Amino acid sequence: MKKRVTKKTAEVKSSAPIKSGGVKSGVKKLVDFDINYESVFRNISDGILIHKNGIVVDVNESFLKMFGYKLEEIKGTDSFKNIVDPSSKDIVKNKIAEKYQKPYEIYGRKKNGQVFPIEVNAREFNTNGVSLRIVSCRDITRRKKDEEIAKSKLNELEHLNQLMIGRELKMVELKQKINELKSKNL
Repeated sequence: MKKRVTKKTAEVKSSAPIKSGGVKSGVKKLVDFDINYESVFRNISDGILIHKNGIVVDVNESFLKMFGYKLEEIKGTDSFKNIVDPSSKDIVKNKIAEKYQKPYEIYGRKKNGQVFPIEVNAREFNTNGVSLRIVSCRDITRRKKDEEIAKSKLNELEHLNQLMIGRELKMVELKQKINELKSKNL
């Protein structure tokens, strides 16, 4: 992609001044689009993976950092073998077969073998007659820890609530017994 952008940029720079609405204007717009696309792809904070039938075509820098790979180590490899944890392979294969396009959670596996939760959002797209799938990956380890803490606190509050209700019920029962004893003694 960089070579193509560099080549198109050089062509535009070396050509005559661009006239509004002409062919050269269209070429400039294409070059600008390629440059903007490249900038977004390389700088977005989510990990981005593009694959064809599971074989990695391209990834962005955030993806490489998230999974601990270098581009040359991951490009052209089987994403199911290297990136998706075995516990999530069937889920991912089903989502691909369904052409599922909503976020879902799976477990990824880093180069060092560490398994971690990720949120995946994927779309099919065609470019130059080739069908590809673009996958956005977000590390949700922190979110999962926060959810566990919130769940634990909620369980604790529910337990305390049950104790308080039990205490209140016991108090009502004791008051009834006291009133019964008072009425018998009178």
